[in-house]
Amino acid sequence: VTSATLSLKSMVDESPRPEAAVASRIGPLCGYDCAYGGWGMSHFPCRTHTKQRGKRQRVNPNLATLLTESAAKFPDRTNIRLDDVALSYSAMDMVSQKVAGLLRAKGVEQGDRVAIMLPNVPHFPMVYFGSLRLGATVVPMNVLLTGREVTFYLENSGAKVIVVWHDFAEAAITGAEGTDCEVVSINPDEVAG
Repeated sequence: VTSATLSLKSMVDESPRPEAAVASRIGPLCGYDCAYGGWGMSHFPCRTHTKQRGKRQRVNPNLATLLTESAAKFPDRTNIRLDDVALSYSAMDMVSQKVAGLLRAKGVEQGDRVAIMLPNVPHFPMVYFGSLRLGATVVPMNVLLTGREVTFYLENSGAKVIVVWHDFAEAAITGAEGTDCEVVSINPDEVAG
């Protein structure tokens, strides 16, 4: 079991960074293996390569593409809110890039399945958009599943990684035994090192 800390404080970096620098930290995101991932997904060409091909059009966008475009158009608008915590579109876009980097480090590639066993907290869309950014398929799971039920979901979907809220990690760990799925537990109370 891997414990990952995805707290809002540690994941959101309010200082602006060039997109190319962020993209280079998690690897090439363009289908042409350039360092700039304008679309934010590994199987799509970036805007530069789309222009070079002579066609200025979106190539098969998904929800992660819409988040990236919304972050460019409305960077300071609120994307999600929970109690007194509000996360802007630009912050959510940056956090999803970091989550994509974490998932890539865990071996998730385009076409792999990522199981998400999180309650209604801001971490759910962070992991959701991070998974989509890599071109992975999201397998949402109910947090109240038993270990036996988790095993069925993981085996049936072929998930490579399951991201689980720390309070429900026991069922995920039990369910992941005997599968090739790695468990990543999120505990926002842990201090990131």
